Amino acid sequence: MFFNNALAYTISNPTQYGDIGSIVTTLIPNIYMVAGLIFFFLLVMGGINYMMAGGDDKAINKAKNTLTAAVIGFAIVFGSLFVIKILEIVLGIKLFSIG
Repeated sequence: MFFNNALAYTISNPTQYGDIGSIVTTLIPNIYMVAGLIFFFLLVMGGINYMMAGGDDKAINKAKNTLTAAVIGFAIVFGSLFVIKILEIVLGIKLFSIG
């Protein structure tokens, strides 16, 4: 009386990923986006800390280390993008779609 009758429903494809490759292909661009956000956050925080150091050598060195780590991390992530693009060309497969 208060409940509808149970209806049969067939699920055609419960997952949109067929194998581990499709999962990795979906995750890689998202990982790059998160890495870019982390780089931006570290760059801003390092700049703010540098401006707020006020001549304190210890605080200035800490801010410089933050900026250096951000740039090195960005270079590593950006370099991995080139490695993946080279692998796509050499192996003739599409790993992910950026640009």
